[in-house]
Amino acid sequence: MKPTADNKINDKQKVQHNKQSSGKTINTKVFYLVQFVVLFVIAFAIFTVFKAYTSLDSYIVAKLDRPYEVKSGYTAKKVIRDLTDNSYYDIFVDMYLYLNKDLTHILKGRYSVDGTLSLKQILTNMNKGLVVKEEPMIFTIVEGTTLEAVENKLKTHNQKVQEALAAGLIKDQASIYYLQEASFEPLNKPYDFILASLNNKELIKYFSKDITSLEGLLLPATYPYYDGDNYLSVIKDAINHMAVFLDENYARKDDRICKLKSAYEVLILASLIERESSLDSERSLIAGVFCNRLNRGMRLQTDPAVMYGISPVFKGPLLKKHLQQDHPYNTYTRVGLPPTPIANPSVKSILAALMPQQTDAIYFVAKGVDPKDGHIFSNSLNEHNQAVRTYKQKVREYRTNNNE
Repeated sequence: MKPTADNKINDKQKVQHNKQSSGKTINTKVFYLVQFVVLFVIAFAIFTVFKAYTSLDSYIVAKLDRPYEVKSGYTAKKVIRDLTDNSYYDIFVDMYLYLNKDLTHILKGRYSVDGTLSLKQILTNMNKGLVVKEEPMIFTIVEGTTLEAVENKLKTHNQKVQEALAAGLIKDQASIYYLQEASFEPLNKPYDFILASLNNKELIKYFSKDITSLEGLLLPATYPYYDGDNYLSVIKDAINHMAVFLDENYARKDDRICKLKSAYEVLILASLIERESSLDSERSLIAGVFCNRLNRGMRLQTDPAVMYGISPVFKGPLLKKHLQQDHPYNTYTRVGLPPTPIANPSVKSILAALMPQQTDAIYFVAKGVDPKDGHIFSNSLNEHNQAVRTYKQKVREYRTNNNE
């Protein structure tokens, strides 16, 4: 039996129907596949973000040799980058901070990163300003040293710290830091530098604009310094302490014995006392002798001033020709105080200059070759000459015994 036209039409309809059904099946599969992929991507993204979030939240920051410093302009994002060594994409960091907005407000300062704290703990400390309490390093200005000696010591300080570390004298390497180098050129404008050093600018009243040197203006003491400080930081600290000390004690000046005109003249006299004797028992007595000579218009005839005038680093021997060469610091050829201090005087020498001991003595000479033996004080030239002869005899004996 041959197929009729109706049968042919039915067959075509069946084929088309089958194709449509098949197409719908494929489209459905594609739709579900796309949905699955999208859901998978979303799930994977959520998982990745969650993993990154929890990783950041519990991230233990590796120990740093020094505290981490948050400087002006730093953001929490920069801190995270620094402390994680850029291990996270910005999108994760941004999302973490978006979900922890309280951690975005950080305060300047230096913070501990000791290897036990999580990133969140460190950021919390920065948010609360819980800066690390650091033990400072120290620099000592020795009594009686000159400004030049202080400068030279500052230049070699870092090397001394390294040597102490190598010798095991400094145990905690994490607490070690060095003074930054700095030019000493600003010291060439003494008055401006003094003003910049003072925490209380009113204390500038103790210093004249005519000051030509910072010699004698550094108060000998042990000064702390921190990471980031430089040579000039120490000098400024010492000048500020000197100004504060003068402000606290200048009113004690006894004009009955010595009519010094200014705080600067007190420091000049104090520097002479400092260089003449290291014995506390003698300082005020030496001050009294100098004041007696000043009041009588006598030359001070103090060797340390002459030596300083030759050179701040002059070590001797001081010869007769040196005493005859006239210069502003030669107190054998000129009356009055030298133009500047000759060293940085100690607190005790400054107090001695402010409050000299009343005495009739106008001369003094060393008792012997050992400075610890002190001096012989005399009221007359005859007594003094005898003391000088005794001193010279002891020097000759010393040289003979030591084959000099």
